[in-house]
Amino acid sequence: MSLKVNVVYRKTEKKDREAIAEFIEKHYSSSWECDSESMVRRLCRLYFYDYMINGSQMYTAEYRDQTVGVIAATKNGGSRVAPVYRLKRLYTLLRLKMTKEGRLNLDNLKQKKEMENELLTAQSGLKGSRILFFYVEKNYCRNGIGTELLKMLEKEEADGLYACLDQTEHADFMKKHGFRKVSQREKMMEINKRRFRETVSLWQNE
Repeated sequence: MSLKVNVVYRKTEKKDREAIAEFIEKHYSSSWECDSESMVRRLCRLYFYDYMINGSQMYTAEYRDQTVGVIAATKNGGSRVAPVYRLKRLYTLLRLKMTKEGRLNLDNLKQKKEMENELLTAQSGLKGSRILFFYVEKNYCRNGIGTELLKMLEKEEADGLYACLDQTEHADFMKKHGFRKVSQREKMMEINKRRFRETVSLWQNE
């Protein structure tokens, strides 16, 4: 049988959380300006806690009892109660603020989120769900897994989908699946005397 036949698509369960945390670390680890691996992991955990709090719609791809892909979205900015994750997020945030490196990266993250909010505020007519995180394990790409995960979300959300993408996201995949770039924000940032251009764009399916 082909890989496509053996993949199971379902709502995300508690047993998937460890794999999702690993996916997030793989995806975002190069986004930070850090010398310490523990600092990188801590920063990536912030994203994990945010997605666990805000991800009201989450689907997983499973192959031979292994989580190989995930898509997470939020409906109208809603969030779960998730007291444990909120506490863990607060604790991680406090730990990061205790170091200069942590504060610099948090400031970068804050500016990036401000850019996203500017994009979303400018498009007041946005409807549907916002995709927060979308990932397929590298060894399982090009097997239609990402397409099927996106379809599951599209079936649930009749009002459409949208996403804010930065340079690390797969814009070509989104374009291939009917998304178009609505607007974009760019800003020069600096961490540890290294200047770089941060770009965030808003994509919406047609």
